[in-house]
Amino acid sequence: MNRSQYAIRKKILGDIYASAKVISTPIQVGISINTKCLESNVQETISLVKSILHDTRWHDYSTLKVIMDQYITQVTTDITSRGNAYASLYANAAIGDESDGMRERLNGLSQIHFLKNLPDVKIVAEKMESIAKRLFDTYTVLVTAEKHIDLNLNAQKHALNMQVETRSEYPTKAFIPIPFPVNFVAMTIKTGLVQFTDQDHPHVLILSAVIKPLLHAEIREKGGAYGSGASISYHGLFTMSSYRDPHTMNTVNVYLNSVKQVCALENITSVELQEAKLRIFQVNDRPDMPHDRPGTFFYFGVNDARRQMYRTALLETTLEDIQRVCNKYLLATGSVAILGSNNNIPSEKEWTIVNNLI
Repeated sequence: MNRSQYAIRKKILGDIYASAKVISTPIQVGISINTKCLESNVQETISLVKSILHDTRWHDYSTLKVIMDQYITQVTTDITSRGNAYASLYANAAIGDESDGMRERLNGLSQIHFLKNLPDVKIVAEKMESIAKRLFDTYTVLVTAEKHIDLNLNAQKHALNMQVETRSEYPTKAFIPIPFPVNFVAMTIKTGLVQFTDQDHPHVLILSAVIKPLLHAEIREKGGAYGSGASISYHGLFTMSSYRDPHTMNTVNVYLNSVKQVCALENITSVELQEAKLRIFQVNDRPDMPHDRPGTFFYFGVNDARRQMYRTALLETTLEDIQRVCNKYLLATGSVAILGSNNNIPSEKEWTIVNNLI
């Protein structure tokens, strides 16, 4: 960032964030860049972002090498604190569609492996410059504000003209050795449900909150793991995960038994259902950040009316709905990914040991 860019940067209230963005239907891949500023500085902020996109000094090899090394160190260290997320991405890729494989390659362990095996920085710079010229040729600017601002952007929404790589093969039972004395276990089941589109999606979201206390009791309280969780993605992948878990294979059995328990409504009453709804609404009813609602509409076409329909369906979920969707969607065979130390490698033949990924 040069001096003129830095002068504009001081007017921005927050940092500038950039991340890879994958949209499932239809599959689109791009880069999302976000920042925030005072209303009076919107035009200058947009100009700054455009300048960064088009005027980056790709041939400043020494600076680029420092940035790359810092980032590789950061994401490798992050495994110990975000291992459950990495395990979930890998399990999702094994059973999901091409977009899930792309998310894993861009944000998961495969990305770390890719980064640690990059060629000479000059070759990387040339490829990044070539990608930037194609990627930033057309883009959309989305501005959220409390009142109308005339920016004269003449911006349109463009699909990126990129060929999405065919999904790599991921084993459905994978053990990935990591150079840390900690373990993380994720299981993913594909439901095929799409949020705000399929009527059963809100019921499975409530189910995820119903099953969390069951996982916590077995994995955290009895098993000694640091934590556990369950969730369903926007496009219907139901994932259970554990965090810093000393009993990896037992946790896989806990996932299966917990699903069976919910499907039978064993020790699950209207009290547990009400508590699950409260947990969901603690998250869903939080005030949105100003950029969240327009961003959701921009990427997924979700407006306030569809949000309210989804919220109503959450409120109206019954125990019968929980039992029905559990038996309909969650008894299918799922995929499992374990990140762990070499001392916990499973001996069963059905497991694939993914060596040299980290």
